[in-house]
Amino acid sequence: MLARAKLQTGELIDIPVSEKRTEHALEIRPIIPDRNDIVYIDLAYDLGRAKVGDDGYFALPRGTNSPDDHIVCFDERPDAELEASSFQMEMYGFIRNGEGWCAVVTGYTYDYHLIVGKKGDEYYIYPRFYFEDGKPVEDISVELYTLSGSDADYSGIARTYREYMLRERGCRPIRERENDELRYASESVYIRIRLAWKPVPSPVEEQTEENEPPLHVAMTFDEVGELMERLKAAGVEKAEFCLVGWNVSGHDGRWPQYFPVEPKLGGEERLRALIEKSKRLGYQIVCHTNSTDSYSIANTYSPDITRREKDGSIAQHNCTWGGGRAKWVCAEKGYELTKAELPKVAALGFRGLHYIDVISTIACQPCYSPEHKLTRRQCAEYWKKDAMLSQELFGGFASEGGYDHTMPYLDYGLYISFFDTENPTLPTLFTKSVPLWQIAFHGITLSNPYTSTVNSPIKSRKHQLEVIERGGRPTVYIYSKFVTGNNWMGNTDLTCNDEADTARTVGAIASMYREFVPLARLQTEFIERHEEKDGVSKTYYSDGSIVTVDYNSGNYSLS
Repeated sequence: MLARAKLQTGELIDIPVSEKRTEHALEIRPIIPDRNDIVYIDLAYDLGRAKVGDDGYFALPRGTNSPDDHIVCFDERPDAELEASSFQMEMYGFIRNGEGWCAVVTGYTYDYHLIVGKKGDEYYIYPRFYFEDGKPVEDISVELYTLSGSDADYSGIARTYREYMLRERGCRPIRERENDELRYASESVYIRIRLAWKPVPSPVEEQTEENEPPLHVAMTFDEVGELMERLKAAGVEKAEFCLVGWNVSGHDGRWPQYFPVEPKLGGEERLRALIEKSKRLGYQIVCHTNSTDSYSIANTYSPDITRREKDGSIAQHNCTWGGGRAKWVCAEKGYELTKAELPKVAALGFRGLHYIDVISTIACQPCYSPEHKLTRRQCAEYWKKDAMLSQELFGGFASEGGYDHTMPYLDYGLYISFFDTENPTLPTLFTKSVPLWQIAFHGITLSNPYTSTVNSPIKSRKHQLEVIERGGRPTVYIYSKFVTGNNWMGNTDLTCNDEADTARTVGAIASMYREFVPLARLQTEFIERHEEKDGVSKTYYSDGSIVTVDYNSGNYSLS
């Protein structure tokens, strides 16, 4: 096993590697020289090697420069090299000629990059660990799990990672940890409603009460109650509603300020009435909050809560949202605010998988403030505390994606990937998308596969089938389209602007629910294997069920 260090002079030097056999894996660690001029270390750069024409592939999770879970087959193609980072799962895999391994990055977990490339007739993959100021931020370690026989494919790679997460990271199957709220969620469709918002992008970067742009109200609390009644009459027995923009100034209006409940929607009195109506109808109801963004208009804003860049500046979004120019909140300070404010939200009566925005769809963020400096690993720990608090107060925790730094507390991940399979833009090396995440986490966490599969009843048949193929929890987002310009969930929307709109929305949700009912029992099963050939996929579940999806005919079957 080989490792090398790049020095600040540009020189590459060889360094030794420690190898230790554990009960389950081979643990490898570079023996880091005692010096302060290292730029990065490449570990085991000799291990993941294959030749053009070999039968096999690399398997990479979603991350920066890796738009989805993908495999890289060892085909003839132009030479290329890719550097990917900020991974949704801290793993990668290698299969060649009937054997291979799954690698789990157990040290430097949130800071490493993967180098993937082809040069001449050789393919290669290895992790790269960058140092800040010439020193590592933590110990570096990778565990290698060997695969052979029926385990030597991408399903085996993902199963191996699942076993690691269950054994080492505290994950538990839904069946072992489910409470009333999680059990209900697993049997229900998910309905998000964006109630109100200011213009996005915002024309005013630093808002005050005097210059705040006008609020657009799409649905009041009473109108949501009327929609619930219509859905019940249409046969939708189980649904979890999530209210987005219930807070002062609507969606992303004044974070981290939550209260007062937006008066134009009916205020706290009508919100409480809606929550009670939801319960009478047998529905679960939660709301959307945020622990990572802040706007200067908020009465809870202070520069002291913001995450700082290395140069000391406030970390900001590169675009404006409803509240103006958003400043990132340090994860430690965000948790302090969440701990203070979230009990007040729970006191309104919400129960279910409470939704905290963003924290499972972005990579962990370091903070360089001298007063609250955090590594990426420390950031992950504070975001987990947000998730644990959500479970304690509401009965569950949901967020925007599937980054597993929120494990084992993530109960539902909204759109695991932003990849659009109908308009794929792939880096040169990638061959095709495969469901690594779903094999690893289905049965542990509820999920919806793609942004493009939100509102699936009014999307293409391909997107409808992707929800079924990947074991998705059916999800609609009423008023998903609110940005002037690009809307990442698509420009096809469900709305309740008038009677015709509302009838269409009710019909779409009712049809989605009817299709889901016979499949709902699979939400608590593991996915053990996935196969795809010539447009036909088979998803094998731990209870022996098989879901076959034929994209050619547009049909599927459950056996």
